[in-house]
Amino acid sequence: MVKLDKICLGLIPFLLSPALGLCASGEVNISNINDLTQDVEFEVQLSSGQTVTKNIDCYGSTPGTYKKSKGKSILVKLSGDVTKAESQVKKYKAEVKKFSKQKSPAGKKSLKKAKNKLGQAKTKLADAKIVQDQANEACSTPDYLALSKYKGNFGIEQARILCNRFRFGCSLDELQHAASQGLDAFVDEMTQPVSEGGLDNDFNSMKCDGKLPNDPQHQPCDPVDFNDVYSPGVRYGLYRYALLSPRPYFWRMWMFYSDEFMAASTNNSSWCTRYAIIDHFNMLRNMALSGDFRSFMHAWSSDIMGNLENLDGGVNIALQPNENFAREQLELGTVGVIDANGNPVYGDFDIAQSALANTGWQLEYKELDYGGTTVYACLRGYFDALHAQGPKYLFSGTPYQAVVYNHSDVVNAVMNHPAVAENIARKLFRVFVNPYATPKVLKQLATKIRSANFNLNEVVRSLMKSKAMFAAGSQNSLMRDSYELLIGFFKSTGIPLADENYPAKWNYEWMDWRLDDLGMRPLLPKTIFGFYPEAQAGAAEVADRRNVFNGLLLQSTQSLATKGFHFEDLLAGMTPSGTGDAYDTVNRIAQIMGLQLNEAQKQEYVQYMIHNAQQCSNWAVQQGKCANTSQPYYLELVGFVANPNFSNFEKKVRGLILMMTRHPLFGTK
Repeated sequence: MVKLDKICLGLIPFLLSPALGLCASGEVNISNINDLTQDVEFEVQLSSGQTVTKNIDCYGSTPGTYKKSKGKSILVKLSGDVTKAESQVKKYKAEVKKFSKQKSPAGKKSLKKAKNKLGQAKTKLADAKIVQDQANEACSTPDYLALSKYKGNFGIEQARILCNRFRFGCSLDELQHAASQGLDAFVDEMTQPVSEGGLDNDFNSMKCDGKLPNDPQHQPCDPVDFNDVYSPGVRYGLYRYALLSPRPYFWRMWMFYSDEFMAASTNNSSWCTRYAIIDHFNMLRNMALSGDFRSFMHAWSSDIMGNLENLDGGVNIALQPNENFAREQLELGTVGVIDANGNPVYGDFDIAQSALANTGWQLEYKELDYGGTTVYACLRGYFDALHAQGPKYLFSGTPYQAVVYNHSDVVNAVMNHPAVAENIARKLFRVFVNPYATPKVLKQLATKIRSANFNLNEVVRSLMKSKAMFAAGSQNSLMRDSYELLIGFFKSTGIPLADENYPAKWNYEWMDWRLDDLGMRPLLPKTIFGFYPEAQAGAAEVADRRNVFNGLLLQSTQSLATKGFHFEDLLAGMTPSGTGDAYDTVNRIAQIMGLQLNEAQKQEYVQYMIHNAQQCSNWAVQQGKCANTSQPYYLELVGFVANPNFSNFEKKVRGLILMMTRHPLFGTK
């Protein structure tokens, strides 16, 4: 490669390999624009110690700068910067040697100037080599770690990846719509907020008694008592948003922020602070909509449900400081325990100092008069007399040491630490891309986070369009948590959760029970660390998942019909393949459920579709259908017709869907 670089500098360009194209001054003609990866961004520390951000282009593994010249796409190779700097060093070394022999005043002056130039040239050479080394590494990054823009095909399967990871799943119609739009337009659409007025009205009804406005048993919210909040109803409303929102992306991000940054539980809310559940809910919603992580951390500092109750912020006072919130704010909310290189970020002293700075918040019991009606509530207040006065010190002895006085200062100081962006990057990559992030890719993503001024919606949009998102190494590398799995099933199949008593509504209470069985009801984590899909993959949990889907698929035909669902709808518009109705049905249901099946797996499902299990009897033995009556069953070939008039149609389609929920890939994304 070095020889080719020198040839490209104009010596004998016509001898270059045709694959590289003709070049001059370190240029390469780009034969396939799809092989060009643009806007690879990385931080590099120069020889002076200064850290700068570099943007380069890659052609394969060759770094450079992309340009258009005379209608051609050209890559100006980064190695040219090194060669140019080497030439300058050689030039000024010769001048130093030349002028060092001259004793005249003019010669001495020229020597001094040449030495200065040589020093500058050596610095440029050192920096050029550092940048080239970093660029070579960036351009050789495997696709599943590449943050650069994806330029491949965007069809149904690529749309499914985004749907499964960022909006709980999509129906076939939604996938086809996404594929027709293309990557950029689909990402823009799914991340653009729209009015959810109807769902907001439903939520405001459900938060008080768990019932929709048109439910015969609904009791309107107390117009005076703002503590008229029913925590299961808040969850029911969340399920409704996730299932029916025109922008489910924001509710997927709501779950991410609820789960990954100091997960709080409604179980700790007292009778006089039930209103704070709604405040906490809205804090997470504001974060999902705005993406403003700085504001989110400031809001957490005074959040009643999260800080004052869950993490003892309400009893953290100057004379008796409580370190609970300070510890979790550092560990889970901001910097994390270690940085991208695995080095510790903070210590016990930082926790103690942060706890002192966070003192002063307390809940006060109040009796409030609303037009003659007394309302009892515990209200948040900040009391200077309960606050530890004077300066406190964070990250002492590091480049990020800061003097802080109160909770707001703590957030500002912590957000200046580079480990915050690295910790967010680690969580984003692990939850949405794949579990293989290296320190290098975390630092690259952290750079994007800081460049976006901690607007995470902007960063997530970039991740959605990255090579890593669609790389083969990323696919099926993440487990769906129970919440994603259940809602994704509803969204992809269209099978509703019906209530025979009240057909106009979904049975959200049943859904809440089943999520409880699966160990993942929103706002009810077992610990401050939130929910981990890996912890929901044990043998007992697999059995629980099986039972949940059994229950869903055992809903009566009548109750499903009241919600407008019929199993034949799943096969509408199915294109015959010429291999039989059973084979086509297996293909269609697999496509709906997002399963990439091999031929052997398809044939196993086909065998189920065309056979019935019959009990062995004396007659069956005599007919040669089974060896003896101790054999429990034999398979009877009955065929399958993809038509609702076929006697086994609905039974077989239900069974096929149930079998596919047990496929290992169904639980991945």
